[in-house]
Amino acid sequence: MATNSNGIVYRGLFGTIFGMIKHEGFTSLYGGISPGLQRQCLFASIRIGLYDPVKEFYTNLLHLNSQSSSSIMLVRIASAITTGAIGISIAQPTDVVKVRMQAQSRGIGAVKYNSSIHAYKTIYGSEGLRGLWKGLGPNIARNSMVNAAELVCYDTVKESIIAHHWLVDGFPCHFCSAFSVAQSLGMPNIPSGSIISIIATFVVALAFIILFSIYYVRKYTNPNDSDRCTTATAVLSFVTALLTCSLLPIDIFIASSMKYSNGTFKEWAINGTIREHFENQVLYSYYTLYSLILLFTFLIIPFMYFFFEEKDSDLFDSNRTITALKYTLIFVLMAAFFLMIGAFVPLRQIPNNNGNSTNDNSSWIDKFKNLIDVLEKNRGQDALSMVLSILTAIGVTNVAIYTAIGMFSWPIGFIKGTKSAREQIQDLEERHLNNMFNINSLREKERTCGHLTEKERRRLARLEDQERMNTLEEQYVNSYRNTIFYQLRYLMRPIQIIFGVFVLIISILIWISLLITNVDKAFHSLGMTMGYALPNATYPNPIDIVLVKLQTIYPLDYIMIIIFTFVLVMYTISGYISLGIRLFVFKMYKIVPSKTAPQAILILFAMLMSAILGINILFYSTFPQYVTYGNQHFVQSINGTNHTAIFRCTISASSDECTMTRMSALLVQFFYKAWYFGAYYYWAMWAFLAISFVSLVYVIIKPKQVVTEGLLDDDEFEEED
Repeated sequence: MATNSNGIVYRGLFGTIFGMIKHEGFTSLYGGISPGLQRQCLFASIRIGLYDPVKEFYTNLLHLNSQSSSSIMLVRIASAITTGAIGISIAQPTDVVKVRMQAQSRGIGAVKYNSSIHAYKTIYGSEGLRGLWKGLGPNIARNSMVNAAELVCYDTVKESIIAHHWLVDGFPCHFCSAFSVAQSLGMPNIPSGSIISIIATFVVALAFIILFSIYYVRKYTNPNDSDRCTTATAVLSFVTALLTCSLLPIDIFIASSMKYSNGTFKEWAINGTIREHFENQVLYSYYTLYSLILLFTFLIIPFMYFFFEEKDSDLFDSNRTITALKYTLIFVLMAAFFLMIGAFVPLRQIPNNNGNSTNDNSSWIDKFKNLIDVLEKNRGQDALSMVLSILTAIGVTNVAIYTAIGMFSWPIGFIKGTKSAREQIQDLEERHLNNMFNINSLREKERTCGHLTEKERRRLARLEDQERMNTLEEQYVNSYRNTIFYQLRYLMRPIQIIFGVFVLIISILIWISLLITNVDKAFHSLGMTMGYALPNATYPNPIDIVLVKLQTIYPLDYIMIIIFTFVLVMYTISGYISLGIRLFVFKMYKIVPSKTAPQAILILFAMLMSAILGINILFYSTFPQYVTYGNQHFVQSINGTNHTAIFRCTISASSDECTMTRMSALLVQFFYKAWYFGAYYYWAMWAFLAISFVSLVYVIIKPKQVVTEGLLDDDEFEEED
């Protein structure tokens, strides 16, 4: 179970207790008890005391149904994570002192502390304030999971006991609930490197994704025109899209975690069968999520769209369902057509190279021949890959337009901010006075002369429309001035600017890295007929360099990958909000908070799911080295001698030494067999660079937005009439 400083091994609970008493003394059992009690008093009072207020805050913030079991569970998880993070952030100094005093009681460390107060003073004097909060990041991650497990399970168990009338709400009920929870706390406390801890972290991430999806769908859906079925479909499709996007960081993490930094495999990954098992699990996860995307895109979302279009009928009217199914059949036939293309259209087969080929690409083909043979099971997989590739091509097009536009407009919007609401009110008052003067003049003329000319009547109607617009705009501005954000604007504005600058730096990094990679492909790729595949990067890639530097401090590189994923999704949503949903150049719907039609919400998330596939291509195109191998290294002899050196994994490494991420393996396979997709993705990335650069110039020279930007249009006023 544990080893003390003298090398004595303790096994089992009672063996550890008696062993510590025998070898270290009875007082060793109570090492660090003083700061431990301080930690419990401080940490427990905060995490438990704030739990109910935070639950109420999240419920009101997200406008969730307090009677919905799913809403209750999500709010509980979010509240427990929040209070756990806040509590340990404040109680961290007590944790640091507790650990050091426990180590001191076992003879570890040179510094001697007489008491907890002396320990606080000594650490502060020698290491500064930062020393008292050392290790805060991992502690927040651990205690957030522990707190979520404790409080959520306690609430759920207590509620179940009372609901089944086993006990009344009182001390026995509370004790049984707490005791049941205590028996299940092993999983969150397992070290972060273990599989169970990864699963626990994934569950927390899943809860965040679900909460975020519910919040975003509710934020943009028109509450007066909403429908439970369409809202649920939108939430599920958004969750599926975000899960698909979050799978890439997990893919990179699993591939990287198989090896140490010295290039050798970790003990659990030495066996190739075990490595293959993990690779297959990730591969099956991709296939599952991709299949869900196909299901939503070609069946569920089209059906719900046409079902809502027939809303004038009764909810359970069979004619309404049949009509929706008839239109949905078109999309199903379209998917079947794409499947037939993949199943029957000949794709390039794997050549048998015996080392005599003179083809310049033969060595590259040799490197991937085994990989492609393993992944290529049958024509059914080719059919699925063809449909996904077509959908991905649509997604890459969305990325090249919408994500490119949002990449700079979103962060710069935070930096520039909006025009002062007070100044906007003053402008509205001036316009109101001018309009009323002109309107009164025309009406006075009509009263005295008895009529107006056709031109004057059109002008009067236009002025009255403008006045209605001004009135509605003034209502929006006054409503904005009553928000909490506006009341705290002097506090929030610096945070907005800092966040905008941080995201802008990420945008610049992505843009420069993609440009360098595309230039590298232009000169050193295998050409158009090989999908512009780049065997080895020749030019330095900024993002790759940053990730390599961050990997020395676990897990900053994975956190950065997750941040990249999140901001790219937000770039895409920002692009949809800016341009609206369009069919070619014709605008179909606008995306406006609390005013978006349910049909537009469904189309938005259908397009977003395809864009997520395109974002994976953008990742692979921007920093292919890290996306393919993560931070893996391998050991290789130097010039055939007995001397070895450690190198980063590249295509030149043996597949037995370096493990590709499953996404990269799938892309490489289909880039070879259907090169035209790889070629299209390459040229789409050039379009992405051009459009994003034009967007940057436009956003810089564009004046500040008003607070009602995008909320007002002519269609809305027609509806008001």
